[in-house]
This record gives sequence, structure tokens and C-alpha cells, in this order.
Amino acid sequence: MAGLLVLPLALLALVAGVVVAVLRRQSLVVPPAAHDEVARTHRRLVLLRLGALVAAAVTGVAVTSGAGGGLGGPGQVASAGPALAALVFLAGCCLAELTVRRAATRVRTASLAPRSVLEVLPRAHARTAAVALGAVAATLALGTALGDADDLGRAGRALATRCVDASGLEVSHLRGPWPGSFYALPVAAALTLAALLAAVTLVVVARRPVVSQDRALDAAMRRWSARDVLLGLTLASCVTLVPVLVLMTAGLAGASCRPTGYGALALLCGALALAACFGTAWAASSLLVRPALVAMPTAQPREVAGR
Repeated sequence: MAGLLVLPLALLALVAGVVVAVLRRQSLVVPPAAHDEVARTHRRLVLLRLGALVAAAVTGVAVTSGAGGGLGGPGQVASAGPALAALVFLAGCCLAELTVRRAATRVRTASLAPRSVLEVLPRAHARTAAVALGAVAATLALGTALGDADDLGRAGRALATRCVDASGLEVSHLRGPWPGSFYALPVAAALTLAALLAAVTLVVVARRPVVSQDRALDAAMRRWSARDVLLGLTLASCVTLVPVLVLMTAGLAGASCRPTGYGALALLCGALALAACFGTAWAASSLLVRPALVAMPTAQPREVAGR
């Protein structure tokens, strides 16, 4: 019965994420003189990033479907699939940024290039990525703290509860799989590598050659690149969270003679799983709904949200 209620809510969260991403699509109004060269650079970056996104999706599907089944324990590699896919996507983004060439101008414009990552970092997307990564860390920490060894002695793969039966004997119950240390360690390692690669890619974005003499236009192009890097991290974190939180919800809600507080914790995990569904749809849609360049003869470059 609970599943009949949860599935529509999850679908609603996914649809809401797509709608928000579409409504918040951005565009950049640029002078006609700069449009052609900037458009070529933008088009090349978009195609390369979409290629990286496809490669990441293939990697994620291959890993989670069992292509890496010979590595590690049951499900360990699959649990890190979203983070491994993020590594592929971020590597593609980094390589795409390295293809950017300096704009052909008569005036040297190197001094106009933002050299600090903070100058090109979209604050809202940075906060969202930080919250998503923090949620993964907190969830894995909770799973590790509550996890116990399963019947084969694998640490952190089961949720154990203990109670006293009618005869006064203490009885232990195991419920699994549980997202404890058995799964948390490979996920944490892969996501840490993804975060480090994202940081490197952001540095490359900040220091790449200038694509326009107009500082505002050049900075906006860099922010778009940084946005995709942060969206990749957010997407990997949310896709990781959904199955982990679903397993925790099922384990806590279905545990025999569960301790006080497990019911409320199960509800919290279920609500967070729905939020992660929304985040997954929003991040994926934002990566696919590309910002647009618009040539306007008299307008100054400016970013416009919510077309």
C-alpha cells in the first residue's frame, strides 16, 4: 500500500524537477559583432559536453547493471556507479574546456579573463552541489553508524535489531541489504574523486583563453561552463541518494521490534528520497536544456533567466 503512495509522489517529484529546469532556462543577449565567434565556441562546448554526458550515462548503466560484477563484493561497484559516471562526465568537461581557443582580436585581452574560480562560480549551483554532497555524506554516515555485519560476516551490510521474546530470551533480527560501510566506502571514495576532478575543471574554466573582448560576455560563458560542472556533481549525488534512501526507508520501516525513533527516521528518509528524485530530474534536465545565445543589435550582454 505504501508503494502505491510513494510511486506517484516520486513521479510528481521527477516531473516538478523537469518543469523547474525548463522554466529557468537561461539565455544571453550578445552584440552581433561577437555573436558568430562566440556561437562557434559555445556550439563546440555544448556538443563535447553532450558527448561526455552520453558517455557518462553509458558508463553508469553498464556499472549498475553488473558489468563490474567481478570487482568488489555484491553491489559495491554498482553502488558507486553514479559517481563513476560523474568522473567520466567531468573528465569530458575538462577536455572540452582545453579545446577553447583565444578570440582573434587586435587588442591583447588576457587581462580581461577572470583568473579566480570564485569569479566564475554560479553561487546558487555551488550551494546546491554542496548541499547534495553533504546529504550524501550525512546519509552514508548514518547508514554506517546503524549498520551491522550480515549473516556472512560482511560489515555494514545489514540492519540488526534486538528484542526480548515471550520466554525472556534476547532475539536478534537482521535485515538487508543495508547501506552501511560495505557500500559507503566505495561510494565515498568515488564521489571524493569526482569532487576533486570538478575542482580541477573549475580551475581550467577560470583560466581558459578569452572567447570575447567583452568581459561580461566572456564571464557569462565561463559561468555556463562552471554551471555544468556543478550540475554533474549534483546529479551524481542525487542519483546516489535515491536508492540509498529507499533502502534505508525500507529497512527502518520493516525492522522487527524496531527501537523508538526508527519510524520517524524512516519517514524522514522517505521524504529525502523524494527530494533526491526532484534533484535528479532538475539536474539532468538542466544539463539537457541548454542556455541559448541571442544576437541583439543594441543590447548589452546580460543574462536572462526564465524565458
